[in-house]
Formats: sequence, C-alpha cells, structure tokens
Amino acid sequence: MHKTVAHFFPWWNQWLEEIADPRNPELIEYELKTLIWAGILMLMSGRKARKQIGHEMRSPEVVANLKALSAQENLEKAPHGDTVEYSMVRSRNEYYEALKAKMIRRLIRMRGLERERFMGRWYTVAIDGVHIYSFAKKHCEHFVYRG
Repeated sequence: MHKTVAHFFPWWNQWLEEIADPRNPELIEYELKTLIWAGILMLMSGRKARKQIGHEMRSPEVVANLKALSAQENLEKAPHGDTVEYSMVRSRNEYYEALKAKMIRRLIRMRGLERERFMGRWYTVAIDGVHIYSFAKKHCEHFVYRG
C-alpha cells in the first residue's frame, strides 16, 4: 500500500497535514493523519465496527504499518475506533473535498485514468458519498432512508 500511495500521491501525508485538526491540542495522542490512515486501513480491511479497530488492529504488525504509513514517530499503539470517528466527525468536510480534488487532479495529470475514459473523451470518476448525509426517518418521498 505504501508503494502504491507513494507512486500515485507522493505528497499524501503533506496533504493530510494541511487538514485543520479540530481537537484540543493538549489532549492529542495521535496525529490527525494517523487517524485518517487508521480509518482507511479499517475500511480497506473490511472492519465493520469501530470496536474492531480496538480489538483486531492493535497488533504489532498493524501498528508498525500504521507508523510507516503515517510517519508518526512516537506511535506505540493503534487508535481506538471511537477516536478515529471522533476526529472525522469534528473535521470540516471542505478539507476532505479538497483532498479528493487533489487526488483526482493528480491522477489526471499523470494520465492514470486514460484507459478509463468514457467514449475516449470524458473521465468517469465515482465518489461514494453515502455517509455525507444520513437520516433516521424518511423526511421526503424522494429520499431513501434506513429504518
């Protein structure tokens, strides 16, 4: 994973460091980029619940990988899933929107999406936005909701 990210997004950790951290600086144990990496690893490894980070992702191998990916030198253990969720919920969405735009621009500039052009002309990029808005009940007949 490190090689893939370094190839396609060599400034990835620098981009993550540009995201404003909404947490109290006096209480921070994990850098925000480490929490973002933990969230990515959680999603990529199929963890369905935040508690699975705490139980299954705290092995020395996972911590070593997380430390290498995030470059947080003083990392001794993986963050709990609640810590990851706490920081993501409090971060402003526009930082992540800008991050997605940087990623797409980079892929286009390096011609990484050329084979995937639609009709040889347009780039097709799908972004999963399922968790941007969610509702506990159906508030309009046009929206799907989870009951």
